[in-house]
Amino acid sequence: MRLVPPVAVPFGVTRIIPAVLRRSVAGEAGFAEMLASRMGARSATLFGSGQAALVAALKSLGSEGRDEVVVPAYTCWTVPAAVVHCGLRVRLADVDPVTLDYEPSSLHAQPIDRVAAAIGAHLFARTIDLTKLVDFFRTRGPRVRVIEDAAQAWPDRKPAGSPMVVLSFGRGKPLPLGGGGALLRFDGDPTAGPAERAGGWNGVLALLATSVCQGPALFGLLEPLPFLGIGSTVYDPSFPADAPFRGWQDRLGVRVLGEFENLSATRTRNASSLAERVDARPGWRLTAAARMSGPLRIPILAPSRSVRDAVIAGLRRLGVAPSAMYPGTLADIPALREHLANPDEPIPGAKALADTLLTLPCYPGLGARGLIRVRESFERAAREAGA
Repeated sequence: MRLVPPVAVPFGVTRIIPAVLRRSVAGEAGFAEMLASRMGARSATLFGSGQAALVAALKSLGSEGRDEVVVPAYTCWTVPAAVVHCGLRVRLADVDPVTLDYEPSSLHAQPIDRVAAAIGAHLFARTIDLTKLVDFFRTRGPRVRVIEDAAQAWPDRKPAGSPMVVLSFGRGKPLPLGGGGALLRFDGDPTAGPAERAGGWNGVLALLATSVCQGPALFGLLEPLPFLGIGSTVYDPSFPADAPFRGWQDRLGVRVLGEFENLSATRTRNASSLAERVDARPGWRLTAAARMSGPLRIPILAPSRSVRDAVIAGLRRLGVAPSAMYPGTLADIPALREHLANPDEPIPGAKALADTLLTLPCYPGLGARGLIRVRESFERAAREAGA
């Protein structure tokens, strides 16, 4: 079955294979150095995953007597897994389903006497008002450090107020390198990371397979393969935080970092084209990320969960793979509840997202025909669902 994938690697094997085969040259600028220079950061440390980079950021805080981290109640499940990995507790704050930022009244209601850090986690684009978040804690709790989780976005150069920014280079991220992550520091000493190593051939194969088979004619065959983990959301605090960033990923990062602006501009154009049609349908709402620069996907809100699920099924029948993203809110993860500081916190905004969020593909490789297919398939599936 022909199936347009929800996300895709924006570069082909002609970028990947040379990075794998070529040896690093002594004295040549590496990816971490280039990344720090580009972002105006004091240092950039590379890790085996964005999750491991978040662990390093949390462990660097060392805030005595404080064992809680404020986390958006709807975000990637790897975020609370990193918090629990560090032996800390998760304090949930609700999110606004339209802005995808913290819901102000929920954030203001949180007691912060035990809070060491707050995670500003972007969804799909730059959705967290980081300056506002930093100013809030600077006024109310100066000991609370804000960490920007830009796994699904690309940080501003020299972000205001946040000394640490976490990046991810996994599939579907702004700069996919077959895995890995980075911790950017804008003050203080560089954070130590695991030594870069050769190997990581499973990651090479997964990236090559995703790149080669991301066309509609092959993605339907690729999607069920378990080692790729397509569409899976896992909560696992026991992940290896000491996994290394690989040499081939470093060389690939050097090759493609300069292409980021063009990739982002293409996603912006694609998103704008799709957003116009979604906005015209009664009962459907665009989230703020759908109108921002370079969204990874188009996040939209259905009139109800039943309509959302019906449209997802209809889209797949028509050859487009949408996504409902995460299976639920963070409060819905059974294994996490014992690590929640406020397990019974009202989180209506996060629940609304879990029930009605639908994302459509807008990656650079869609092309004109792909965009038309996604747009027309959505309109047909929405009509058939009665919305």
